[in-house]
Amino acid sequence: MLEARVLHSSSRNLLQEMRDIGVYEEGLEIMHPKGGFQVIRLSEMDIRGANILKQEMLAAGGEAAISHHAVDFSEENTDVLVMGTRKQLDRVIGKLKLQPFQCKDAAESIEHVQENLDRRWKVPCGRYELDCADRTAIMGIINMTPDSFSGDGITGVEQGLERAIEMVEAGADILDIGGESTRPGSESVAPEDEIERVMPVIHAVKDQLDVPISLDSYKPEVVEKCLEAEVEVINDIFGGRDEKVLDLVADHGAGIVLMHMQGEPKNMQENPVYGNVVNEAYHFLWVQANKALDKGIHREKIIIDPGIGFGKTVEHNLELVHHLKDFRSMGFPVLIGHSRKSFIGKVLDLPRDQRVEGTVSIAGLASWNGADIVRVHDVEAVKRGVYAVDAVKRLRM
Repeated sequence: MLEARVLHSSSRNLLQEMRDIGVYEEGLEIMHPKGGFQVIRLSEMDIRGANILKQEMLAAGGEAAISHHAVDFSEENTDVLVMGTRKQLDRVIGKLKLQPFQCKDAAESIEHVQENLDRRWKVPCGRYELDCADRTAIMGIINMTPDSFSGDGITGVEQGLERAIEMVEAGADILDIGGESTRPGSESVAPEDEIERVMPVIHAVKDQLDVPISLDSYKPEVVEKCLEAEVEVINDIFGGRDEKVLDLVADHGAGIVLMHMQGEPKNMQENPVYGNVVNEAYHFLWVQANKALDKGIHREKIIIDPGIGFGKTVEHNLELVHHLKDFRSMGFPVLIGHSRKSFIGKVLDLPRDQRVEGTVSIAGLASWNGADIVRVHDVEAVKRGVYAVDAVKRLRM
């Protein structure tokens, strides 16, 4: 029996494997596009165009899965799973652009997601640049609240600045400052109280540290005050549902994190239910990101977050971590905020003060699966973990 192994290689590594066995350079150009198989999901395509797409994929040697309603045209639209090699997809894209019934849109969407999968980001943050191109960026959490779920809440300016200094020295690339706990069951804080909690710390950090600041808030009143204080990013757990936040961010030329959440903090964990958590989170973020673009927020300043722990069960959270690379298809940097959360505690049967190893492990896995930024409490431990993962990731870039 011959020695054999399955190659789970990236497109880049496939080229190297072919060179290793002595393939002519001319042959690489012919064979390389045949080597990488892709499955791409298109949502709500005109059922007539979906039938055309299916036939074109079959003719090219690939496949397209569509609803059984496509046979009798009993519905107007269908989701489509397009399956094929890069060569097959490229062949079909050219033909689809000449066809009606959203075929051109489908072709452009397939091209768009292919371009995004291996894209590397440098996110503008005011006069700073958050570099996610060669490594995972670290966002350090500063909770200016007395009731943080993780037990790290602080209430004094000096404590807040001390925490900020510790995090920057430990390797944080950006600090996320918040004045309201969003733990499950929490009640909202009045905007004026939230402003009173965060503004002194923002000013202190601006005065003494050279680091971009993200504001963890969804209230327009708080967002406006802090943008006037020149915070670089707004981290909105409601994902821009209040369009006043989008308007403010656009007006100030700031960045924004759009997060998915089912419900709101006080009721989000009562009974979270999804048909498919990845599809539903992706759809929400797709819609909200396009709203942000329409408002004038620069594409390169939009970050998306699937919302680990916000209206999700343990299984939902694990599913999102497993499928993080799907979210890269959208064309925006991906952030994950999983640090010390209860799903880690439930998986490991550990209290919140013993979840560092679990947090580091999920951060490394998330980075491998496509996260560009990890939002964490334990900056030094997570940085060491994800930088080790980054070293391996660079081999497939």
